Amino acid sequence: MKAIKWIGIVFVGLLLLGLLMPKNDKDKNLNSEADSELIVVDTMDSNSGNLKVNIDSAKIKELKPLFKHKKDEFSEEQTEWITPIASARYRNENGIYCYFSENNLRFVFQYHADDWLFIKNFQFLIDDKPYSFTPDDIKRDNDETGITEWFDSSVNSSNGSRQIVEALAKAKSARVRLNGDNYHHITNFTAKQLKSIKNTLEYYNALGYTLN
Repeated sequence: MKAIKWIGIVFVGLLLLGLLMPKNDKDKNLNSEADSELIVVDTMDSNSGNLKVNIDSAKIKELKPLFKHKKDEFSEEQTEWITPIASARYRNENGIYCYFSENNLRFVFQYHADDWLFIKNFQFLIDDKPYSFTPDDIKRDNDETGITEWFDSSVNSSNGSRQIVEALAKAKSARVRLNGDNYHHITNFTAKQLKSIKNTLEYYNALGYTLN
């Protein structure tokens, strides 16, 4: 009887010891990796029932210093426009870049020179693949520094600009020919301009915004 009693006490003691021991290192490593994940996955909004989009917090932290955020105080929606710091500051200078607000990516091209081209359309050559683009609206202005012709277009599939911007974001080299009434002008994209477009598209996606 005494032997059976002692066996029972030893068994209970071993059981309690096992419960008090910490989890093994493998389990702790798995938990640590999960806690360090910075991607917010798709979840359901408990109030509206709508699906929330992915937000890449790590990419946002990386790219945010490269952009300036400015709210339009005069708009009812208080729209916040996000523009690369390295983009053209004024209309009367040459520039090629993208900027955006929520779910509204924009593509800008500015041509500044001494003489008018009266641009009709643009022909891009991106990594030796041709693309054509005719903006809905090409604006013109002039001052004491010269003339400026430019477009500021919404990026979407229907006008063909989405394919061009996505190609530019991946491009190693790119050129564009500005076709005017009687003459044309060819401009080469710099590595800095291509990098800016790539960063802008990545930042736009990281914030969870989408293209049409």
